[in-house]
This record gives sequence, C-alpha cells and structure tokens, in this order.
Amino acid sequence: MLGTALVVYTITLLLATHLPERCLPRIPRVDKVMHFFAYAGLAILAGAAVVQRTSLSADPACQRRMMRIVLSLICLCALADELTQPLTGRSFQWSDWLADLAGAAVGMAVVSMVVAATRAGRGFLRWARSWP
Repeated sequence: MLGTALVVYTITLLLATHLPERCLPRIPRVDKVMHFFAYAGLAILAGAAVVQRTSLSADPACQRRMMRIVLSLICLCALADELTQPLTGRSFQWSDWLADLAGAAVGMAVVSMVVAATRAGRGFLRWARSWP
C-alpha cells in the first residue's frame, strides 16, 4: 500500500511540475514553499517505505544507510525534474532545486526522528516490563 502511494505521489509530482506556466495559478511568493512541501512529502513517503521494507527490528546502521541512499536519489530526481522543465516551457531555477533539497532533508529527518522515538519507546517498554 505504501509503495503504491509513493509511486502515485511521485508520478503526480513530476506531472505537476511539468505543467506549462500558463496552466498554473499566479500566487506570489508561494513557489518555494510549494517546492519545499512537495519534496518533504516525497521524502516522508519514501522514508516510511524504507522503514516498512526493512522493519524497525533491522540494524539501525543499515536502515540509516538505506535512508541516505533514498535521500540522494530524491535529490537527483529533483535535479532531473528542474533540468527537464524547460522542455515544457517552464524555467530551470537553482532556488527551486534548493527548496526541493531542503524539503527532502526535512522530510527524511522527520522519518528518522519518528523511527528513533519508536525505538526508544520500545526500549523503555522492555525496561519497564523487566522492572521488579
């Protein structure tokens, strides 16, 4: 289910970012915020998919490595997204890519914090159960 949501979200994101500018609403100073949250959402879904695939019982170092790889792939995808926009009448902007990167980093950090809190909570519960 999560994998399907990730694929649908990614396709929708890439289609939406390649719409011609004349098809987009003119909302001043919101462009970078939209880039940030779009890629934060992508990173959260992708990070959650990694966690689901590897399970919380997996080696934390291996899971972190997988999440870094996925984050790197998202950053490359964001760059490819920006580089191909001129093909549809849009413009390439480094600042859009930086907003994408910031969103992806924050999204993956959110997933990492949730995983860490879950692991810590499980550790606490084990400790509490063993209390005499």
